[in-house]
Amino acid sequence: MSFCVEIKMNAVDRDALLQIFLLKAEAADDFLGLDEGSVFDESLSVFDVGEADPDRDWLKSVQGEISLKFYFETEDSSKKFIEALRELSQKLKFETQVSKVEEEDYGKKWRESFQGVDVAKVWSIRPDWSSLPVDPSRQLIRLNPSLGFGFGNHPTTQGCLEFLEDLNDLRDKRVLDFGSGSGILSVAACLLGASEVVAIEIEDSARESAIQVFQMNQCEDRIKSYKNLSLEQSFSFDLVLANIISSVLQNQAKNYLACLSNQSCLIVSGILDPEVEEMKDFFNSSFKELGFEIKSEKHLAKESWNSFLFQLERR
Repeated sequence: MSFCVEIKMNAVDRDALLQIFLLKAEAADDFLGLDEGSVFDESLSVFDVGEADPDRDWLKSVQGEISLKFYFETEDSSKKFIEALRELSQKLKFETQVSKVEEEDYGKKWRESFQGVDVAKVWSIRPDWSSLPVDPSRQLIRLNPSLGFGFGNHPTTQGCLEFLEDLNDLRDKRVLDFGSGSGILSVAACLLGASEVVAIEIEDSARESAIQVFQMNQCEDRIKSYKNLSLEQSFSFDLVLANIISSVLQNQAKNYLACLSNQSCLIVSGILDPEVEEMKDFFNSSFKELGFEIKSEKHLAKESWNSFLFQLERR
């Protein structure tokens, strides 16, 4: 049994408001995920926090009203989410129609239809039930997507995977995956040879799901999963990954940037188009304060999302 809160809103406001809605939904420990679908199209397309399906990008074509559905395990959480939305609607002057419905196993149809995805030239992501073939030249990531966490379809995750492909060889490297979610980037780093990966994820359910992913990919001996970054872990990482939204990238920067070694790489993702210049200025300023020089910078834009790869050296 699950509880659904449906929001009907103008498509033009979707990108900005979705981030606010997600932050409110994530405040609940039993937030399951988000189902995107227009009011004109009832087909199911479930994605997690930060994991939208780019192949169903109706959001760019639909004009007028759209529908977003947020799912929770308990009725209490759904009611609290509704109250938060009502407060927001008064402050931000947007209109929503909120309804609650009870559905059993709302993601069953989606799980049965999901066979996996290929990303860039290197990666093939497959669930256990997939019948899709895998090219022997690709790196196979086994991942049974849960309803709350990612499976590699979202442009932010794909941007990180493409940058990992660019780096290619992580042998004997220490990697920090800050905001690791499903653990897909931690696994990818291991497949490229990383000697140690520290995966930081504050959501208990995400960490539990990720541990299973690490075991499926036989990486559990090289990945250490924690809720918070402790002092003994937070130094001299050769690569830092942070695939989280811009507000969290800024708020948590002092934590993950402190982990960079004297010669290090930083991959950040989750930046919307209107935020690009602000975030570039933010990182340039942060690097300067920490004594880093940018040796190279790569920018990757997918859909309305942006990822950056910085190669840094401390002056």
